[in-house]
Amino acid sequence: MRTSRKKIKTIIYKWLIVILMISFAAAAALGFFFQNLFSRRQAFTLLGEYIDDFQGDWDPNADLKIYVEEFLDDVVLSDPDTYRQNEKLKGLIDTNGEIVSELTVIDTDGVVVASSNPDIMGRNFFEDGTTSAFRCLFEGEDYYAMDYDPNPFAGDDAPELVYAGRPFFDGSGIILMGFNEDIRWIHITADLYDKVYNSRIGATGYLLVCHPNKTINGASYTSGIEEEGPFEKPELLPENDGEVKKTVTELYGKKSYVSALRQPDYYLVAVYPANEADDLKEKNNSIFVGLILLVFSSLFIVLIAFINNHIISQVKKIHGSLKKITDGDLDERANAGGSVEFYDLSGGINDTVEKLEDMIQQAKDQMAEELMNAKRIQESAVPQKFPENEAFGIYASMNTAESVGGDFYDFFMCGEDTLVFAIADVSGKGMPAALYMMRAKTLIRTYAMQGLPVEEVAAMTN
Repeated sequence: MRTSRKKIKTIIYKWLIVILMISFAAAAALGFFFQNLFSRRQAFTLLGEYIDDFQGDWDPNADLKIYVEEFLDDVVLSDPDTYRQNEKLKGLIDTNGEIVSELTVIDTDGVVVASSNPDIMGRNFFEDGTTSAFRCLFEGEDYYAMDYDPNPFAGDDAPELVYAGRPFFDGSGIILMGFNEDIRWIHITADLYDKVYNSRIGATGYLLVCHPNKTINGASYTSGIEEEGPFEKPELLPENDGEVKKTVTELYGKKSYVSALRQPDYYLVAVYPANEADDLKEKNNSIFVGLILLVFSSLFIVLIAFINNHIISQVKKIHGSLKKITDGDLDERANAGGSVEFYDLSGGINDTVEKLEDMIQQAKDQMAEELMNAKRIQESAVPQKFPENEAFGIYASMNTAESVGGDFYDFFMCGEDTLVFAIADVSGKGMPAALYMMRAKTLIRTYAMQGLPVEEVAAMTN
């Protein structure tokens, strides 16, 4: 049984270590969870910032409008009559088909007077709700372009066009340039290529630009991805304009964080390889584990010092005081402190010792009184007066080792000529021996008075 007992310090240290280890594991697991969550959020935040920066630096519509404006500058500075001929306009289309799909001249009344597209001859642009905004070119504006909406004049079989216009230098009308989405995308791609190619995310991340048909038209030099090929995972691309789709997936052979933005004219895809993002996460995790370990180690040391100073030391004080008390030192007093419980415990022990002292003193006083009474009885039981006789002389005295003892003597006359005397020592001391002595004395006297021989008196008394 004794080998299974443990000191309170050992028990407290053991459970403290267990609790701290469990707490450390829980804190580490929780920390890793939030660190991974934070790392994921950080990676997508980084991708979002690159997308926003790219969007902020590049406006494909603005760039295209500038291109159109520069093309029309050469026209409006020329002789307007030259361009009021359908054949002339068709010739320009044949020559510049890679940048323009349709050319149309409108007079000051808004009526089409010449066009490379005979289907719209005679139409009035000012009366149409969609194109009436071109009236501003007669009201001081030197350039106007429609938003990129379908061509309002296109028939079922005609290509969809968008228009940009400038007034002729002499104010005699305006010329409109129409171009379809394919031509527009060519201009967008040319500008995108330079902007995307020179971009990168971190050390190995990259940007991709995809055509609405989900083929790649531009890629960062860090990607190593060939252009004009299909995007590997079209399901990663969002369905709605302005929507951003975030995914963690395997892309082009690497697990990556992917953010894809859809715009009306293109997809912009930002890719950040997970190994680069996780490298930072692993460093952060190592730092986190180190900090947690340092905090818990410091906490363990502080708790051990606190327990030693405020619990173990007080328990040792109380234990030392109790050992002295149980060894018989009733002058010892417990003096533990540091908390209400230890003060109360010390006070309880001291109160118990004081009550024990009182009880012992009361017992001593009672015993002393009883022994004194027993001594008086014992002394009264032995002869105190010694007779004078011509035949003999006798005297006796008794001094016991304790207040009451088993030693005794007795003498008496048995008849007129026989003296009986007894000297005895009862084994033991104190009240039991005295009581035994009283009984023995009475028996000896009883049997001796019967005139029995000494040996019979002794035998019968025994």
